[in-house]
Amino acid sequence: MLQDLSREEQLLIWMRRNGLTYSKVAKMLGISRMSVQRLCTADRIPTSRSRQLKKLGIPEELLPEARDVPRGRPYKL
Repeated sequence: MLQDLSREEQLLIWMRRNGLTYSKVAKMLGISRMSVQRLCTADRIPTSRSRQLKKLGIPEELLPEARDVPRGRPYKL
């Protein structure tokens, strides 16, 4: 049954079962609740944030892909 749910839905269920909310996670990370919500529903997140969320006990398979993407415009040669 849980396999039929999206990753985001599975993450929300896991968080509820473990007493976590976006607000609690935000307070632990020192960021806004909305930032936590964006992190949890994104396609990918920075590796540093992924590490922080895993340290809180959130299973890696429930988190978005951890990948650092260069910011800004691509450099042209």
